[in-house]
Amino acid sequence: MTTWQKVRLGVAALILVALSIAGCVGYTDELRAIDGPARGIQAAAQLAYVALGFASALALFLKPSASRILLYAWGLTLVITGALAPVVWGKAPWLAGLFVGVIFAVIAAIVIALARVSASRPA
Repeated sequence: MTTWQKVRLGVAALILVALSIAGCVGYTDELRAIDGPARGIQAAAQLAYVALGFASALALFLKPSASRILLYAWGLTLVITGALAPVVWGKAPWLAGLFVGVIFAVIAAIVIALARVSASRPA
């Protein structure tokens, strides 16, 4: 693994951990305010992206080539969380949720691209 690949993995892991910590803080606040199934689903998705974020960051260092499935699952739960949050917590229209979901999809794509490791060619 090249130095550049190690740097990319480190940056990806740092982003994963930072987003997971932020999600954990938000989750603890939301947990007390869940009053229906929509908020429960959003909170569950948030808890999933927190757990998958920490697991993905760890996997990047233990077995980077095997972390892909964790990263994709993390990205999916991040997008679901982002798309649902403004709708179920902020009572925003679905279009706002779609907009936030797209932004979170871009963030997930950037992190996944940073974490991509190829043994056959340098990054």
